[in-house]
Amino acid sequence: MKKVNLFIVGAMRCGTTSFSEMLNSHQDIYVPPIKEPHYFSDPLPKAFLDRSRFFSVSGYFKNTFPRPLHSAQIFEEKYYKKLYSLATHQKYLVDASTSYLHEPGAAERIKEYNPSAKIIILTRDPLERAFSHYRMDVGLGRTKKSFSYHLEREYELYQNNDLAWYSYIHMSSYKKPVGHYEALFENVKIIAIEDLKTNLSKEIEEVSAFLKIPHFENSQFKKLNGGSIPRTLLIYYLKRLGLKDIFSPIIPENFKKKLLKHLNSSNSRIPKLSAKLERRILDIFESQ
Repeated sequence: MKKVNLFIVGAMRCGTTSFSEMLNSHQDIYVPPIKEPHYFSDPLPKAFLDRSRFFSVSGYFKNTFPRPLHSAQIFEEKYYKKLYSLATHQKYLVDASTSYLHEPGAAERIKEYNPSAKIIILTRDPLERAFSHYRMDVGLGRTKKSFSYHLEREYELYQNNDLAWYSYIHMSSYKKPVGHYEALFENVKIIAIEDLKTNLSKEIEEVSAFLKIPHFENSQFKKLNGGSIPRTLLIYYLKRLGLKDIFSPIIPENFKKKLLKHLNSSNSRIPKLSAKLERRILDIFESQ
């Protein structure tokens, strides 16, 4: 089987889901049923990837493959290969795991697996990315504290060189991880999500040239996988109790979407930060 040769390595909350969906519309590109297999990352913490207690990779491949699944972590080579077993003539096989940009060692593992792979990195305004990341965590029941609280706490950890790679601040810092990929691979392309939104045709032409494939037809960059914040803390506690894992599989998808839309707020405006805190955080983004 041909090796995976196109990696969309992140960054998280920078439109990788929408971008992968667009790539999948091209006849020369194969995006697998699990968009983010995280095969080349060490075991991911629950703060980054927290699957249902009822989920298992072996069970997925035995019972429901190739049903689309946004993310899971695959450790066994046989499952990683099976993930791409339905590919046929496509020139590119895609792995769009957003942990790869910042997870220590992922870039080296990809290099060892396929040194000629092409790398695409999506970026976004760092503060907006961090807030989108935070909104996702609130929506998943991972926190109920304020955005400012987390940034203050992360700044203290950063000062003590004790900040986790999957933190809001680190995952919005692109300079060093992007440079690391550029040093390891010959073919690396950086795309800002803002450019995809404002000048899609130009960016898609550049992607086609980078991949040396025919132009995309009727390409669209749709907003997918948007974050949301519950209107009430009741949702937070229900998720923390694990009730989502129990009822989610038996509730129709359309009903779930309508229910979540009613219970969640779509407000994506970044809350006001103190001038001092904002300056500190922006300084880190500029240096890292």
